[in-house]
Parts: sequence; structure tokens; C-alpha cells
Amino acid sequence: MQTQSLIRQVITMALMVYAICPWSAIADTRTYQATTDFPVIDAGLAPYYSEAPGRPSLAINAANAAYRDVFARAEVVYDGSPAIHDFVLVALAELDGEAEYRLLINGVVVGTATNPEVSLDYTAVRHTFPAISVPAGAVLAVESLANTNGKIPEGNGTAYARGRWTALELVESTDEPVGELTSPEPTPANIDLALSMSNSPQPVLVNELFDIELVLSNAENSMTATQPTVNLVLPQTPLTIVSAESCLADLPELICSFPELPAGASHIMSVSLTATQAGRNLAINASANADQEDRDGTNNTATLTIAVESPVPGADSESPVVSTGNVTTGISTASGAVSVIWNVCLVLLLAMRRRTTLVD
Repeated sequence: MQTQSLIRQVITMALMVYAICPWSAIADTRTYQATTDFPVIDAGLAPYYSEAPGRPSLAINAANAAYRDVFARAEVVYDGSPAIHDFVLVALAELDGEAEYRLLINGVVVGTATNPEVSLDYTAVRHTFPAISVPAGAVLAVESLANTNGKIPEGNGTAYARGRWTALELVESTDEPVGELTSPEPTPANIDLALSMSNSPQPVLVNELFDIELVLSNAENSMTATQPTVNLVLPQTPLTIVSAESCLADLPELICSFPELPAGASHIMSVSLTATQAGRNLAINASANADQEDRDGTNNTATLTIAVESPVPGADSESPVVSTGNVTTGISTASGAVSVIWNVCLVLLLAMRRRTTLVD
């Protein structure tokens, strides 16, 4: 009898606990650590590397220019039941850039965040994405990119934040899902160079210096263009290269190396030349390329047509310019002849005056 009574008491207490705290109200909480729980860390355009054991974070090697300003991605398979979760991404804010982050469910972007500007390196920041529906077996992904705020000098440029983060936390939510899932924004996988060319002065005179200006740009929503070059093909009329910094001459071609171009950036380069003979409709052709595939090759070329003219006849008949201190004067042949005549007249007048004096 005592045993039966004890069983009834246990059942009664269990029913009371279930009534007060139903199992459905117990939150499903789980945490995926960046360096230990994400088996895939190279699913993006740039790979992650682990900073453990020194720091329990995944990061992007921004020393490699190809890994800058593109998203790295780490993935893990959700091992819980279908539910609505509040997600928290634990990131590390850095002094040299405000990294961007994206949270994806089955390849669909469900939230974005950007680190704040901080005064202490590796400050832990918690980015919250509330009420997100997660099906069983879903692939959870965290993306970040390495970028720079241009404030920390490094080498010939500035230092980059490495998109660091340490954990993804999930807490079951009783809220309704917020909004609808959106398709991920396409990540640039190519470049789009544009080239323009002009010369100064116009027209070009024989044996006088003139400059060709090359402007190379990379369009928005592009990868960083690495190792960009411009090939100049010079016309048959003899040209002398006076100055062509960062260019290699392999006449009739001139190969000019440009610095890497991030999306939306441009660079200007000048080449100084002289022409040794006159000519009309002389074409200089140029083409641009880089290490990456260009999605629009129609704006990678440019043609500059120049006219080389001889100096104006008689322009060289004057005597050379003579510099006296800070004053520059020109002495013509005619003025020299007048000066000689006046000197002769002065000598004759002095001789006549002397003769008259002797006679008297």
C-alpha cells in the first residue's frame, strides 16, 4: 500500500510540474563554437583560418589581396528540431576596419550586421538576429569580409580588419518569424575594367614633349583587380619615350603596370613622349587586363589619334635667348646691325672734331 501511495504522489507531482512548466516552454539553447563546431570554413570566395588556441576565432588572411572585400563562409548542419530561434553572432571588433557579417539558412541571407568603430582591439560584439525559422537539418552559415577604414597605416597602404568571430548562439523563440527570407546578394566573382586615354598639348609639335594620360578604373560591385596592366601600341612614326614610370618598353609596345584596383577605384598614369617627324592621324592603341576575368571587355580598349606638326616657319630665325640674372632678353640680328652703324658714326664724328681742333 505504501508503494502504491508513493507512486501516486510521484505521478501527481509530475502532472503538476508539467502543468506549471510544460515541456514545450523549455527553451532549446545551443551554441556552435567557431573554431571547433564548424567543419566547413572555406565555402566562400575567401577561406577562413583558425586563430585557436591563442584566440578562439575564425579570421580572414587579409595579407592576401585576393581575400580582401569578399565574403568568407563557414557552415555547420543544424542538429535540432524545427523551431524559431533568436540567433546571436559573437564577433570581434577591430581598430583597422568595421567588418561586415551575414547569417544564412540553407544559402539564404536572413540577417546582416556591421561591427561598430571601437577604441579597443578585439572588442567582443553581439549581433542579434531575432525570430528566425530553422528547419531540421538546415545548413547554418556565417559570412564575413576583411575590410579597412583607412585609419591604420601598414606598408604602402592601410591595415585591414579580418572579419573575426567566435561563436553562433541559438535560443528558441516564441515569437513569430520576422519578415521573409531573402535571396542572398550575388557576391562579385569578376572585375569590370574601363580604360580612357588623352594627350596634352594638342597639336603635338615635332621634337616637343607631350603627355599621354591613361585612366584605368574598376566598376562598383567588382572584385579587386590584381596585377592590372595597360599595353600601349605606338604608331610607326618614330616616337621617343622620355618618361614612362612603371612601364616596360618592348617597342612598338609599352607595357604599363598599375596598382591593384578595388571596386569603384581608379588610377591615373602619364607617359611622356616626343615625335621626331610630322604626321597626321597617328593612332596609339591601348588595352587593359588583370588577373581576374573581366565581365565586360568592350570598355577595356582605347584609341588615341594624334597629329604631329612641324614648328611654324621662321620661328627659329631669332638668335638664342640670353639670360642675364633673373631677366631674359632677346637680341635680334637687325638690332645688332643698327648698333654697329651708330658706333661707326660716333668714331667719324670724333675724328672730324679732332682735325678741326688741330687746324685752329
